[in-house]
Amino acid sequence: MLASLQLPARRRELAILTVAHASGCRYEWVQHEAIAAASGVTEQQIVAIADDPAGAVLGSADAAVVRLS
Repeated sequence: MLASLQLPARRRELAILTVAHASGCRYEWVQHEAIAAASGVTEQQIVAIADDPAGAVLGSADAAVVRLS
């Protein structure tokens, strides 16, 4: 199912981590940290989702994914 989605894996993982952080779901966050990293999300970007989602580390398109998730 995940392979047939139109959202690129990297952006999908940004959205999942954002929702996990916003809802306080530690299990989901921990499970998807490694998947996000494997999809090309850097450690700095993962940290930014929790600490500074509007920061320059994410870039404008990725920040939009985080903002809209």
